Amino acid sequence: MSRVTTRVILLILAALAAYNDESWVSAADSDDADAVQHVFYLHAEQLIPMAIQVRIDGVPLRQAWNKSLDKRFDAFDKDGDGQLSHEESRHMPTKDTLLRFGITVIRDDVQLDSRPRDGKVTRREFRDYFERLGIHPFGLIANGTVNPEQQRLLAARNRAPANLHKLLFEKLDTSGDGK
Repeated sequence: MSRVTTRVILLILAALAAYNDESWVSAADSDDADAVQHVFYLHAEQLIPMAIQVRIDGVPLRQAWNKSLDKRFDAFDKDGDGQLSHEESRHMPTKDTLLRFGITVIRDDVQLDSRPRDGKVTRREFRDYFERLGIHPFGLIANGTVNPEQQRLLAARNRAPANLHKLLFEKLDTSGDGK
């Protein structure tokens, strides 16, 4: 597998993982939508969509993730008012701290407080902060010819090759007719 092909696979996985079509969820329980993670694998001959249902101790992944973030929020919220003051939020790990612990951050320009004028960080802003940093409850480790340094650079810069559309089209045009 060439480096370009592996990069295309990684980029497709990253780009399409956010796809959220509830028709993929076969179980009737509405909790199942929070448990399903969509993965797209670009096989040599076709794009293979997969829906992986992830539960932790019976709890859908998204709910378990939010509960974990809520516990962290509560630990920072010393006065228990449901918001983080400037003083409380200054103890949050920085992007550099996260990187030192091996957590890949895809954006450099993310601020914790999305509405700095109010001087408070809500629980929603706290959750959104991690989402905007590119920290998600589900991820895949790439196998192939992309080495860990290349993976880190791709994730950290979140940049697609300039000719990504052409590479994708070539892979998806299985008949070779250009249509």
